[in-house]
Amino acid sequence: MTGWYALQLVFDIAVCLLVIFFVLREARNGKNAPDLEGLRTLVRDFKDAVERSEKAALNLDSKLKSAGLVKQAPPSEEVSRLKTATKGNGGNPRAQPPGLNSVEEQKRKVGMLYRQGVSKGEISRQLAIPLPEVELIIALLPSDD
Repeated sequence: MTGWYALQLVFDIAVCLLVIFFVLREARNGKNAPDLEGLRTLVRDFKDAVERSEKAALNLDSKLKSAGLVKQAPPSEEVSRLKTATKGNGGNPRAQPPGLNSVEEQKRKVGMLYRQGVSKGEISRQLAIPLPEVELIIALLPSDD
């Protein structure tokens, strides 16, 4: 399925580049302002083309799967880690990891490790907290001025 999304992305970028090329070409040919109504039409047509191509890609993907021509990709390492981590907490990926009883406890541990010089990535790994969450907690820590 990822291959279809990549193909869709390439198609979308190509169409955007064509629109930009034609707008710039028109601007160079002496027209100071591009035709806004023409641009709106192009954008509408582009949106319709994207929607049709997405539907076609999904349709093709479902037909390939039903025909057994597409093999399911193995789960990524991150997905496997998340599944393993959630087995012990009733399948809830947002449940607190063992040893963290509350949000305040989580903040305290992140702050303590960060002040000890532990990297954000290592804190995320040690406490089983997503990196963006660790970065947010660190950003909200009181500054030691």
